[in-house]
Amino acid sequence: MSIERLDINDATGAITSRCVAYGDMVHIGGITARDTCGDVAAQMRDILDTVDGYLSRTGATRTDVLTVQVWIKDMALFADMTAVWNDWVDPCLLYT
Repeated sequence: MSIERLDINDATGAITSRCVAYGDMVHIGGITARDTCGDVAAQMRDILDTVDGYLSRTGATRTDVLTVQVWIKDMALFADMTAVWNDWVDPCLLYT
């Protein structure tokens, strides 16, 4: 099996990838909203659109997601972020 690196960035001198696939495992990390002018819901939708793109490019789906780590600057925005997440995530994963 080979390692597939998507969206390689070496601008900082260190080679980094936002998405790395190996076999049937996909690691996605360091995703931020492309447009930071929107509210937390708009930014979350933008991030999840990016994640959808990586899942599609690697042959994975939302049902294959094992864990997600989200950083939020203000917990007062948590409910708005969670509403977008709950609309995106496979409902079977919410209650298993």
